[in-house]
Amino acid sequence: MAVIESGVKGSLRRMAVAIWGQFPPLGWLGFGVIVMGTLADFVAHATHPGIQQGFTFFQQAAHFVILLGMLVTLEGVLIEAYVSSRRGKSRRNSQEVSDVSRPW
Repeated sequence: MAVIESGVKGSLRRMAVAIWGQFPPLGWLGFGVIVMGTLADFVAHATHPGIQQGFTFFQQAAHFVILLGMLVTLEGVLIEAYVSSRRGKSRRNSQEVSDVSRPW
C-alpha cells in the first residue's frame, strides 16, 4: 500500500511541477487576485453575518475582486495560447521554407 501511495504522491508532485512551469505569469497574477478576493470575501461575510436584505457593499466588492481575478487569469491563459500557436506556426513555416530550399 505504501508503494502505491508514494507512486501517487510522486506523480502528483511531477504534475504540480509541470503545471507550475507551464502556467503563464499573468495567470499567476490572476490567481493571486482570486486568493485575495476570497480572503476579503471571507472577512466580509464573517463581519456582516445574517444580512436579510442582500449583500453588503464589502461583500459585493469582494465578489467583484474575485471576478476580476478570474478575468485576469483567463486573459493570461488566452494570451499564452495565442503566442504559443503563433510560435508553432512560425516554426512550421520556417521548416517548410528550409525544406523547399534544399536541393536534394
